[in-house]
Amino acid sequence: MRKILFICLAFLLTGGVWAQQAELFPIRGKVLQIADRKPLPGVTVVLKGTTTGTVTDADGVFLISLPKGEHFLTFSFIGLISTEVKVTVPTAEPLEITMQEDTRTLAEVTVVSTGFQDLPAERATGSFFQADQKLLNRKVSTNILDRLEDVSPGLIFNRDRTDLPPGQSISIRGNATLMGDRRPLVVVDNMIYDGPVENLNPNDVESITVLRDAAAASIWGARAGNGVIVIKTKKSDFSQPLQLTFNSNFTMGQAFDPFYQPQMDISDFVDVEQRLFGEGYYEYLYDSYDQRDVSPVVEDLYAHRAGEITDTELQSKIQGYRERDVRRHQAEYFYRPSFNQQYSMGLSGGTKGYAYLLSLGYDTNKESNLEKGRNRLTLNTRQNWNFWKERADLELGAYLIANESSDGFPDLGDLYPYDLLADEQGNPLTVFRDYNPRFKAQSMELGALDWNYQPLAEIGRSPLVRKDREARINLRLGLKLAEGFSLQSSYQYWLQNGFQEQINGLDSYSARNLVNLYSKLAMGVNPVYGIPPGGIRDFTDYSGFSHTWRNQLNFHKKHVSHEWNALAGFEFRDFQNSANQNRSYGFDPDTGISQAVDYVSFFPQLNTGWGAQVPFGQTATGTINRYVSLFANMGYIFRDKFLVNGSLRSDASNLYGVDTNQKRVPLWSAGLGWILSEEDWLDVFWIDFLKVKASLGYNGNTNPAGTAYTTGKLFGSNTNPWVGQPWMSLLNPPNPQLRWEKIRIANIGLEWELSKGRMQGSVEGYRKEGEDLYGIQPYFPSSGNNTVNRNYANTLTHGFDLSLSGDIIRGPVTWTAFWFHSMVKEKVTYYANEPRPQNVASYSSGRSGTLPEPVEGFPLYSIFSYPFAGLDPQDGSPRGYLDGEPSKDYAAILNQTKLEDLEFHGSAIPTHFGAIRNQLSWKGWEFSVNVAYRLGYWFRRESVNYTSLNRGNITHSDYALRWQNPGDELHTEIPSDPLTVNETRTSFELVNASRVRRGDHVRLQDLQLAYTFQKNEQTKFPFSSMRIYGYANNLGILWKSAKDVVDPDYRNIQALSTYSLGINIQF
Repeated sequence: MRKILFICLAFLLTGGVWAQQAELFPIRGKVLQIADRKPLPGVTVVLKGTTTGTVTDADGVFLISLPKGEHFLTFSFIGLISTEVKVTVPTAEPLEITMQEDTRTLAEVTVVSTGFQDLPAERATGSFFQADQKLLNRKVSTNILDRLEDVSPGLIFNRDRTDLPPGQSISIRGNATLMGDRRPLVVVDNMIYDGPVENLNPNDVESITVLRDAAAASIWGARAGNGVIVIKTKKSDFSQPLQLTFNSNFTMGQAFDPFYQPQMDISDFVDVEQRLFGEGYYEYLYDSYDQRDVSPVVEDLYAHRAGEITDTELQSKIQGYRERDVRRHQAEYFYRPSFNQQYSMGLSGGTKGYAYLLSLGYDTNKESNLEKGRNRLTLNTRQNWNFWKERADLELGAYLIANESSDGFPDLGDLYPYDLLADEQGNPLTVFRDYNPRFKAQSMELGALDWNYQPLAEIGRSPLVRKDREARINLRLGLKLAEGFSLQSSYQYWLQNGFQEQINGLDSYSARNLVNLYSKLAMGVNPVYGIPPGGIRDFTDYSGFSHTWRNQLNFHKKHVSHEWNALAGFEFRDFQNSANQNRSYGFDPDTGISQAVDYVSFFPQLNTGWGAQVPFGQTATGTINRYVSLFANMGYIFRDKFLVNGSLRSDASNLYGVDTNQKRVPLWSAGLGWILSEEDWLDVFWIDFLKVKASLGYNGNTNPAGTAYTTGKLFGSNTNPWVGQPWMSLLNPPNPQLRWEKIRIANIGLEWELSKGRMQGSVEGYRKEGEDLYGIQPYFPSSGNNTVNRNYANTLTHGFDLSLSGDIIRGPVTWTAFWFHSMVKEKVTYYANEPRPQNVASYSSGRSGTLPEPVEGFPLYSIFSYPFAGLDPQDGSPRGYLDGEPSKDYAAILNQTKLEDLEFHGSAIPTHFGAIRNQLSWKGWEFSVNVAYRLGYWFRRESVNYTSLNRGNITHSDYALRWQNPGDELHTEIPSDPLTVNETRTSFELVNASRVRRGDHVRLQDLQLAYTFQKNEQTKFPFSSMRIYGYANNLGILWKSAKDVVDPDYRNIQALSTYSLGINIQF
């Protein structure tokens, strides 16, 4: 801290000395683009005939001191026509300079943001991709990050995580961690954003910059290993006329299709149930100790055996089951087309010293599931002041969010495939659930509450409501010190609080079921309730806040052929959150009153008679994360063509290491660039711009799940039946050697623009080395825990990103094409544990919760399998290899096959991906279409699970393709039905090579059609401009390698197509 203060004081004193060396007068001004009057940062300002000069800042503002008299100032910037302006010194009025495009396009004047500074893209040595407002507005969605899909090189939306909603798993140039959070760091308005990204309103966003290498992202230090996404929200400019904008759109989506997931024929399933009944499989289930239910078919078969129904009645019922399909009623009564609406209005303007912006947004989403939706209200305000003769500027911003979601969709799990959910008049019907109907009927005769389950009647009876509020306050003060120096202090306060509430009313099955289970019933006696009849309320309140304070000293200086751009500063960050969960029984929603419950005593459960305590629903959690960071960055440009950049950052946290030196991690980067097109020897008329660049450095990763200190979880006395005292479970044993994850990144690239901006492109190659990556390792049981989070693995990732764009046709009709292609290949280079072949092959095998097992020399997300030796010609059983020979000894195959004998197919994540976007425009019309592709990856196809089937559960439609007779093995790989439960055979079926397919495919991702009315073209038009647009997304597969799946990425849940119509008005 002392060193930083000393440096700041030295800068201030030095600036004062310079100011006293001669009688100079300050000349201030702003440089704007002539086309849209937006400020131009990075413009070189030089006193003609001298070496005195400066550079405009992020707001296009410059300050230069000149002696008294008349002078000429030269303004220059790559891609713009140089401008010379005569000035008389002294002058009291700030200058306003406008510059216009040269023969190049403005794409070369793109300003990218690192979150610490804005800089022209052509002067950057790092790897950036920027999506401007036009590109972001091409797609219609309520989630801002969705708009980066299939337009950003190196960034992919992973579809391997079925437990996450679409768009919640994103990777930038591969994975930089094994078991930690794979999500990139999100920065909003130069500060780390702690809230869910889906809270942000896309209509408030001006641009998104993706930082992909160390030179671009290492300034963010230990949280930048997965890449950084920098989001800039809109703001107004000084002296901007009043502008009013309005945007609205409606999106209709496909209804969820229950028939999408492949399922065996209902009639075949009824045959299986009849066979299992004849074999006596259901004997232990029909009168089981816990009164569990069996299917309606089995109930009728037992009723027939007991003489309760005749042969004719049984056959009639069986035929009825064969002709039913519960999915018909699901589609008719439970799903609908989704419908989303977006509205936003913005007001902005400014005077000479004041600029303001105010925007209001409202979204309402109705999902395909009935009674499920979300509303979002956002308010964004930003105010900027210039004062002290434009030597100081102040910014105050506030972003407020109010979210409300509700989900009253009933539980449709465990339905039988032939259940009827409604009669012919649409009235709810009862289905079997949890317990057999004989037990339920007897219990209701003794006084139990209605125990029937009617899914259709359950809609809206157990609504899950979530409401949260979020506020983000930003305050920034900038001071221009001596010439070239400025000081910036920024503070952000983020606050979130809300609650989640689910009230299972007494009319809901969930409440009635739990009350009945803890009831004591007897004929002629009033029931005794362990849980009082009434609603059950689960309530969770949560809150979180963070403080971020950053102080930054900036330096800009240009002298003859030399230009310096530097910054240094420090940042403090404190993030805390907490949550409390409670459950109330006997809850009355009208009065808000609940009833007391005995949580200590044991109550005999009605279905088993075994004693159990009333479920206790009270928990409390919280986290505290604190960071202290020092950072510095320096850029140097020589002769406007040689670029040098370097950055340093040191992060310290309360999570890591016991010793001070382990709490902190130093990270750095260095970059070089050479603008070849500025060389005289490359004065070629068709080369507008050509630059080569390279960078090397370290980023980091952090994982709050790992800590150097012992942590535990406390439980209340009611959960301790032995001594009735509070107790603690150990979560993490002491781990004083825990270190930060570090990612070493090297990047080299080439950027070009040719033929007067007709063609642009870039290609970059990179190499990422992950060091000290976290993972779960076995630990000494005597420590109180079987596993621990440790630094135990290294990885290597390499690849390239290619981006091309060009104008195929110029004229009244314009045709522009965009293409990007990314390649990423990764492998584990060190893994402390010895991987087990069964675990390695089980990844993506359909087993719930299966995580990848790292294998040295292969990708983390790999598809391995046991070699498949075909089907046995005699009985159709699947065969593997044992000692090199075909075998059906599944236990030996699974346990004796060595790791090197497994068959490696490839990565489970695409190694090549890209998109081709074509855009046509004519007069006010604009049409664009985007075709995306994913190549070089594999998946394990779902198929028949005979263990599940022979336990009475319906399975995959592949059942119809199974081996049934000798010779079938010549045209099918689907094994025969073993007619019994064989766990080891099923395990082999799940992980053998016959199920693996290539995931390569080409998809028609989206298309857009728009027409813009301009006031100068429509003289009587009341608006400055009006744009009407239509958009369609997820339009289908054009080609796929695997012909036996509908969609390689969406095999069980479809990618729903959506269609949008909207209007945007500029006043």
